[in-house]
Amino acid sequence: RGGQDTGGFCVLVYWDAVPTPGPSVTVHQAIILVFSLVVCLSVLRMFHQSIDLAEDLLQLNFDDQLHRLQVETSLTHKLISNILPLDIAEELFSMLQSGSNQLVSSCFVARTHNSATIAFGDIVGFTALAQCITPQQLVSTLDSIFSAIDDSCEELGVEKIKTIGDCYMCVSIPRSDDETTRAICASSVLELCIRMHSIVPRYQMKSASATLENTDLSLRAGMECGTVIAGIIGKTKFCYDIWGDAVNMASRME
Repeated sequence: RGGQDTGGFCVLVYWDAVPTPGPSVTVHQAIILVFSLVVCLSVLRMFHQSIDLAEDLLQLNFDDQLHRLQVETSLTHKLISNILPLDIAEELFSMLQSGSNQLVSSCFVARTHNSATIAFGDIVGFTALAQCITPQQLVSTLDSIFSAIDDSCEELGVEKIKTIGDCYMCVSIPRSDDETTRAICASSVLELCIRMHSIVPRYQMKSASATLENTDLSLRAGMECGTVIAGIIGKTKFCYDIWGDAVNMASRME
């Protein structure tokens, strides 16, 4: 007699000293059939329990993997959006989600923008001064200055392009071609240049050389409006950049 939970059973065999006539063959077969049915039912029950347990484990594993995938996707989206302009980052993610082969070989993007406003800001004398200060002081000061300018860019809606040494490059591209929008973009870049002039002098460089005294930093800025070509170049460490006569003129104005 087997327990209901385990599905097991046992057979008790006993006999007397004096043999007695045994049951017929038909009765033996019936007993074996009953025992076989009990075993089959127990095995089936254990099998169903195993399937239910496996389904629960698979569901837990699926939910965990889905959560990890969502976290990784969010981090990737945030990282790409921090490197590229938001509209281009969204376009690349749409291409990726749609399975477009265009994104497999490279992240090639090329666009023409009219009436963009470009600005360059360069810290005066920083290159020569950098030869006389410690690497930690150099990196720390540039990081503080450019981080403050980054905050102003985000507040004013100006797109940071890159930093080149101690030079900061940015652009404001109008979303529409009407005169009001172009004027707002140009005003935002002009306001940023004014803020850069007030940000940089807050930081004083203390030279390790006896020939140079403590130096109050200052900044030159130049800006220009015109047509630019913008795009992403490269397969490794790709970057978003802009080109055009207006870019060259803004650099010369600085």
